[in-house]
Amino acid sequence: MSTSKWTGALFLAAGMALPGPVHAVSARASVTGFGIQLIDLNPTDGIAPALRMDGITVGAYISAFGPAGPDSVQVEEYGSVQREYSFGSAFSSAAPDTFLSEILLVGRGFYNSAHSNQFVLEFELTPDTAAIFSAGLAISTDGEYGYASYADAFMGAYIDGTGNVGGSIDTDNLSGDESRSDTVRFEVRAGSQALKGGFLNVGTYVYANALPVPEPVTWTMLAAGLGVVGAAFRRQGRTPCFAHYQTPYLIDGIFHSSAD
Repeated sequence: MSTSKWTGALFLAAGMALPGPVHAVSARASVTGFGIQLIDLNPTDGIAPALRMDGITVGAYISAFGPAGPDSVQVEEYGSVQREYSFGSAFSSAAPDTFLSEILLVGRGFYNSAHSNQFVLEFELTPDTAAIFSAGLAISTDGEYGYASYADAFMGAYIDGTGNVGGSIDTDNLSGDESRSDTVRFEVRAGSQALKGGFLNVGTYVYANALPVPEPVTWTMLAAGLGVVGAAFRRQGRTPCFAHYQTPYLIDGIFHSSAD
């Protein structure tokens, strides 16, 4: 078979498997009404209820990859950041009692992510004091088969002698529509000695990517197209050699290849 015929057969194999048009996918996560209520369990001990916090970091962040390459923006304090792209948009904000992240993605081959949070490395609760942590969590995604969208809202901490407390809600179906909300509330109590803990973390995280996973019918069309090439090889008694297909996937918002 001539070179032009081989080229035509290869284009047939690829062209038959081209995915359809890209549709918008989006994700949104919020934490509202975050607060800490202190209760004096022994008003006669002369100790005012207090919660000391050390190693506090607060911020809102956006990270994306588009036609011009990677882009990121952040504010390391209470505030907000926003980006408008040719392939979508992103917004993230952090306030003392509210955290919000939302993204929209409409371009194939790109990704978009945002998160906001307040993190406390360690804290200490005065003796005979109860601390009640509470917040409203909500997530929503608008997805499509082959295009991932994810949302997570969380509030939790680690308490010495107790372990992890708190809760979160996140996406169950990366390629579907989803909307959920919940109220998270937990209480910690200090006895006659101060109670120590750490890793208090409250916030949101969302991402979306449009690196499509072929639908079943697309796999069938791809096989049919490659079958044309294979049949032509067999007629010439030659063994076809196709390049290894590397499927991209996400780990912590970073793209990797299946060959890594």
